[in-house]
Amino acid sequence: MKDEKTFGQRLRETRIRAGLSQSDLEEISGIPKARLSRYENGHVAPSIQTLERLAGALGVSEASLLGDQRAIVEDFFHTMAERGVRLQTG
Repeated sequence: MKDEKTFGQRLRETRIRAGLSQSDLEEISGIPKARLSRYENGHVAPSIQTLERLAGALGVSEASLLGDQRAIVEDFFHTMAERGVRLQTG
């Protein structure tokens, strides 16, 4: 299942939520600000390698930037682990 937002919208929202400007993200990811702007405005789509760099720089999964609903569960488990909560299954 995918959400209705574009990759660029999700990228911009994630960047802003992280408190980063495009210049900040450029510095962290090594991806030029002009290219980040093109991604956010929907002019181009990133390669798989660039998607990985963006996700790593923003501290999110690639799935979340792509709008995959499984990312919600991944983010939940990541947040819980950061807070020291251990979840067991089965």
